[in-house]
Amino acid sequence: MSTHKKSKGDAAAKLDTSKATALVKSLAQLLDAPGLSKAERQQVYAVSHHVSDALIQSVANLAAENGGSILGMGFDVEEARAVLAYASECKAVIDGARAFAQRVKDDVLARRQTIAEHANVVYQALGRLVRTPEGKHLVQSYEQMHAVVTRKRTRAKRTGTAAAKPAAASPSTQPS
Repeated sequence: MSTHKKSKGDAAAKLDTSKATALVKSLAQLLDAPGLSKAERQQVYAVSHHVSDALIQSVANLAAENGGSILGMGFDVEEARAVLAYASECKAVIDGARAFAQRVKDDVLARRQTIAEHANVVYQALGRLVRTPEGKHLVQSYEQMHAVVTRKRTRAKRTGTAAAKPAAASPSTQPS
């Protein structure tokens, strides 16, 4: 059962998707760096996630005490400190962007839940009705709906995900 019901009056509270998309694109242009491909992201992560900010700071401090080098290896102290400061400042941006994206997902999911519940009720009622003489003219429509539901369940079994109720949230609206 729904824990988050939207009333018809909530229609004004919907996200203006065209404005939001434009704002997100504008924000993306503020970052003067290309995005990483999935493979590049994995490679960069594999190298950098083992090295903590505290270690980088410690190495920078030692290098600063020794004229910018340690054991004859140069280390750019100013660059290290600048990157650490930038990463710290960007954490709030990253957290805010994730929180915003999650709120958008939650809103879509909550709004879609009511419609999904109603569609499922209609589908189940239609399944019973087509077995009666009054519902024979709806058999083709029901069979089309049933094929959609069956494909979704089959796909869920193949991918190892839990089979969703008929007319449940699509993968693009699933919570993450």
